[in-house]
Amino acid sequence: MGKRRILLPLARPIDPQELKGLVIGKLWLEGDEFVLFHVIESPAASSLSLDQFKNQIVEAESWLGEIAEGLSRGGIKAEVKVAIARDAADAIIEELSESDYDLVVMLKRKKGLLKRLISRGVSERVASSVSVPVMTLLMGEE
Repeated sequence: MGKRRILLPLARPIDPQELKGLVIGKLWLEGDEFVLFHVIESPAASSLSLDQFKNQIVEAESWLGEIAEGLSRGGIKAEVKVAIARDAADAIIEELSESDYDLVVMLKRKKGLLKRLISRGVSERVASSVSVPVMTLLMGEE
């Protein structure tokens, strides 16, 4: 099997060694190419102008870049992408429709009972809306 292109949405920074352990240790995805993808969510009442989000974009690219560098030192190729959208799930679905991916790995946070009853999570919304396989990993309490 050739190298796969894998979308890895990240809502917040994660330790590169922990991520490497998940990617190689649990998923056996060694040798694949990752796209670390972060969505900056914009309130419905505001504009989606890039200028308005310049500082947030720079900050996200910085922490994503640190993660990518940490993965690179471990032999894992990773690139960084940042998007601005009203909704994270919609942005992930759009990214999947516009680029060629073989897999999505979603890092899912454990929700409390009330939150599970009230809303569907991003992982569930993405998985039910795309044809690309979606793998979810439970990361801990929200």
